[in-house]
Parts: sequence; C-alpha cells; structure tokens
Amino acid sequence: MMVVAVTLLSACAGKQEQAPAAPKVQEEETETEKEAEPAEGETVRIGVTTALTGPSPLNGQRTREGVTMAQEEINAQGGIGGKTLEIVIEDDGATTSGTMNSVNKLLSSDILALIGPHMSSNVLAVQEQLKENGMAFLAGGSSPGLTELGNEFLFRVRPSDSLACKIAVKYLLDEVGAQKIGMIYDTDNWATSAKEVVEAELGAKNIEFICEGYNTGDKDMTGQLAKLKNAGMDALIVWGHDAEIAIIAKQIKEVGIEVPIMGSAGFAMSTVLDLIDPEVSAGILTVSEFTPYSEEEGIQEFVKKYQEKYGSDPDLYSAAYYDCIYLLKDAIERAGSTDADAIRAALAETKDLKGVMSTMTASETGEMIHEMSICEVRDGKAYVIQKVYEDGYEP
Repeated sequence: MMVVAVTLLSACAGKQEQAPAAPKVQEEETETEKEAEPAEGETVRIGVTTALTGPSPLNGQRTREGVTMAQEEINAQGGIGGKTLEIVIEDDGATTSGTMNSVNKLLSSDILALIGPHMSSNVLAVQEQLKENGMAFLAGGSSPGLTELGNEFLFRVRPSDSLACKIAVKYLLDEVGAQKIGMIYDTDNWATSAKEVVEAELGAKNIEFICEGYNTGDKDMTGQLAKLKNAGMDALIVWGHDAEIAIIAKQIKEVGIEVPIMGSAGFAMSTVLDLIDPEVSAGILTVSEFTPYSEEEGIQEFVKKYQEKYGSDPDLYSAAYYDCIYLLKDAIERAGSTDADAIRAALAETKDLKGVMSTMTASETGEMIHEMSICEVRDGKAYVIQKVYEDGYEP
C-alpha cells in the first residue's frame, strides 16, 4: 500500500480557504441555465441506499435530510441540465443482506448513479454487482482496501482510514509525544483495516504498539481496557462504530485510564457525544472530515440552512451526502449525457470541486476526499484544532 504523507496546519495559524455553502459546478452555468425551469416530464434519477432502520437509523435520517436539501436547492435552480432531479431512497438497515436487497431495487428503478453504501462491509457485498451493471456509485465506506479492488465505478466520498489513521498517528507522535500507543478496535473488516494501518505506521517508526479487539454489539470492554492500561500505554486510539465507542468512552473513566484519547470520526458527531456525559468526553481527540462547530464560513452557512430546515445540527452524514448530490450534478452536466460510462468518466475527471465538507478531486483510484481535521471535544462538542491535507492536495 502506498504511504500517503500528510500536511498539518494549525487552526490558529491563519484562516483556511473558505468553502461556500453549496459546491460550484466546474463549468460556469449560463444565466439561462440557472433560471430555466426543468423540462416537464424529464428527470434525472439518482438512487440512495442508507440505513433508515437497524442499529443506527439516525445516520440514515441525516443522509436523507442532506440529499433532500441538495435536491430541493438544485430543482429550485432549474434542475440538472434543465431536468428535474429525482431521488430514490431505499433502506438497507445497515446490514449486508439489506444492502443487497436495496441495491437490487434501485438497479431496477432506472437510476443513473448510486449514492452509498456507507459501511465498508456493505460496499464489498455489492461492488461487483454494481461494476457488472456499469453503475457509478459514491461509497462512504472508509476501509483502505475498497479503492484497491480495481472497480472503476467505485468512488469514495469520505476519507480513507489509511489517511485518517496516519493523521491520528502523526498527531499523537508529533504533538502529544506518545511513545507507547494502545488501540481498542472493532474486529470487523473496517476497523481491523484501520488497526493494520496504525500498526504499520508505528512499526515503521519503531514505536511500541499494543491492541485489543472487541465485537460489534459488545457492551463490556473493561477487560480489554484494563489490559491496555496495565501494559503502560501513554496514548489510546479508539476505533469503532457509534454505539460501542460511546460505551468505551464511559468505561475508560471507570477503568481509570488517564492518557490522551484519539478516536474515530464518531466522536465528532452528536449521535455519539449526546450519549456521553460532557465531563467524560472532555478532551477526547478525533480525526474527522466534518464538525458543525468548524469556523469555516461555508460550513457555517450550511449549518444555518440545515438548522432552519430541520431544527437540528447536521453531521458528517448530512454533509457528505449533500455534497454527493452536487458532485453528481457536476459530473452529469460535464458529461453532457445520461450515459452511465460518460458519467463514470466525468466523475473520474473531477478536480477542485468545492463542497461543504471538502474540496473534491478524483485520484487515480477514485478517492475524492483528501483533507480532514483534528478535533477536540469540549462541552460535548467537537471543535477543530488542526486542518490536515494529504500531501499534494494542499490549497
């Protein structure tokens, strides 16, 4: 696996380039296109597979809210190439079988492209079928191996854990001064892949590494945490799904662990932080692509619109999949066609498309996102302390 260097910029070192509230299409639209009403009876149909039921229905709700808001904005401005944008959403329940069923339904619904799946295991379950159907899809799964599958129709719209874990390790070594790092992680494919990245990074630097795993759905991780504490670690990485990492945060305090904590992106989300006493979550670090408490102007404009529409703060699901709709709008209009392969080719040529969450540029392997933030939790909210860019993608 190619090592990806990262560049860290302190949040207090100066303002970063501000993202606008909505992505700008790479080719300038004419005034006529902006004001034109969508042609009657003509639609552009995009499919979305997300978890509206199962263990994390709020994530699916936020996804639906994000894509719906983008859809309404686009149709109010004339649609996509003068055609009405239609979104077809199917519930996958966050399971492999549910995802296979939802994708089958969507493939029979005359969609031009697919958004999702979000979980890496579910991406693996359907990626070959989508490739065989020539269907471009924007996946949220962050397992590093997904973009090594050789599927030219797969585009990742969240940062790879290869990038996220390297950022986490770099921060713990350079800023915290850790010399013996522990990690507690979910043993599913996604988090195990993250553990392997951390282990490789630390091994290359001759830094001692100790780890303990648990299973999705486990309620008691105190045994693993006690082992890590007794091993003498001086920093702890927590990598897992929302429900379990909220439990782990509480059990860290129960076990008496007092070292710096670096967590996966869930610790930047209200769905996790609302489950944890603010005194318990205070000081937790997390590497994430989005927090509504960023000071960037574009993010704050998005947050304001979202709050006005839905009465709540957006999270990374809202922002990532809102951006996906604009990413597909941009690609379809540049392609000048509804041909599936033309859309795929246009997605592969995406460059410097401004979104709410990040600026999107397609790499040779379909990676669209090349920036993240180190956040610190204070008063139950995640605040940006450093903006981080993959080497070669700095603004």
